[in-house]
Amino acid sequence: RNAIERNDKLAIALSEYATRTIESADVVIRFLIREKLLAKGTVDLGKFVTDYTIDNAAFVGVVLADRDGNGLTTTYSSGGKPVQRLNIADREHFKVHIERDDGQLFVGKPVAGRLTGKTVIPVSRRINRADGSFDGVAIALIEPGRLTDLLRDAKLGPQDVVSLVGLDGIARARRKGSAVTWGEDLKMSPLFVAQAKHPVENICAVGAIDGLPKYFSYRTLPQYSLMAIVGAAQSDVMADFDQRPFRYLRASVLASVVIGLFAFLLIAAIAAHRRSVAVISRS
Repeated sequence: RNAIERNDKLAIALSEYATRTIESADVVIRFLIREKLLAKGTVDLGKFVTDYTIDNAAFVGVVLADRDGNGLTTTYSSGGKPVQRLNIADREHFKVHIERDDGQLFVGKPVAGRLTGKTVIPVSRRINRADGSFDGVAIALIEPGRLTDLLRDAKLGPQDVVSLVGLDGIARARRKGSAVTWGEDLKMSPLFVAQAKHPVENICAVGAIDGLPKYFSYRTLPQYSLMAIVGAAQSDVMADFDQRPFRYLRASVLASVVIGLFAFLLIAAIAAHRRSVAVISRS
């Protein structure tokens, strides 16, 4: 019960932190789209990055791409770095917006940055023309580790897991103990079977990667097609309970030895007493 309650509280904290971080990215994206519309297509991206200062520590860059995937990108930092050109027409976070306009923010899978090579999570929105046709995408780039930073000091055990996983089965960010990873394919996890029935739940299941039984608490973020998951290894949770039989066994063995020794001494004393009585009777 203690483990489940702890996991549930951490899952709530993780979901709220992830939501706040993604919402901050969405604000950046909306402002970028607004600037594009006001500038009628020409945006000084370097100046935008320099001037925009709302929670910028969470992001590593922004991208503004046209309908053909040709775009500009720059590092999101004080002063801004030179704007660079790139093409993202082959990227999922671009192609997903071409065919439909569902008005939703898209949180993509971790990918290697085309220019930096560093892994980022693209958060993107579609840009529309006045007639509603596709006119490109605006993207904010988040470091995967940012999404689990909140629980960095949560005293996680070596087998404890904290994950932000897409409903497509791909981990956006995953922290196991002190190690941060991303991109794992977790489609075979029993958590997805449970999530299809209950968006919020506490269950005991086998970890998809390490195969260890764990107590999991998860919460679904339907607006972003994500799950916030916290898991604790059953062996760690039950360690104290599992040690009790051995402690009880040691105590019972010690007590049995003491009782046996006492019984042996008592029998020896009675036998000696009987011999003494027999000697006295013969006398």
